[in-house]
Amino acid sequence: MSNELYIPIGLIRDHAADMKVDSEEARADLKARIFQISAMYEKEGAGLIYWTRRDRTAVNGVFQNHLADRQTQKRMLADLAACDEVLLPLKDILKFTMKCESRARFLVKLSNFMQKLENPEHLSLFDDCINTLKRWAHEGVPAEPKENDLFLVDCFECCMSGIPEKIPNDVHKDFMVDRLDKILKLSASVAGGARI
Repeated sequence: MSNELYIPIGLIRDHAADMKVDSEEARADLKARIFQISAMYEKEGAGLIYWTRRDRTAVNGVFQNHLADRQTQKRMLADLAACDEVLLPLKDILKFTMKCESRARFLVKLSNFMQKLENPEHLSLFDDCINTLKRWAHEGVPAEPKENDLFLVDCFECCMSGIPEKIPNDVHKDFMVDRLDKILKLSASVAGGARI
């Protein structure tokens, strides 16, 4: 793989503005991330689940420089779509779930969200994320999370901080697990078209 990359000046300018650095630093950062994403997708089955603005800009560079074949590009775009449909709204769903006291409001919000998830892989990703959060509530968050876990660590912290004050501290994790179980149960019902 060549070290020379074509990165459109517009991408560099936008990235520099986002990072609040000069163009040279932005170019170096983008170049490094382009190579990281390209290398990540060279491994079969590997990929990125949460796409930051930086990653979205870098993937444009991957495509511009033809660093990925058509199949790999499709995987990248599928992962990007999964992020947009599942992960971006996930934090809001979790915050709402922790604070919501009305079962009807909870059902409506989750039902509306689940109806947008038509792709079975996206439904599976949603369930995997919720199950991971449940597991971490029991076992603890990994001390050194992998890149793909960083977003879920943030979601976990969001859940814990979103628990109402009236819930005693010693049962916060039990409360969280109970709410996550409700999400899974309702998501299975809504996804299956069953009446709750």
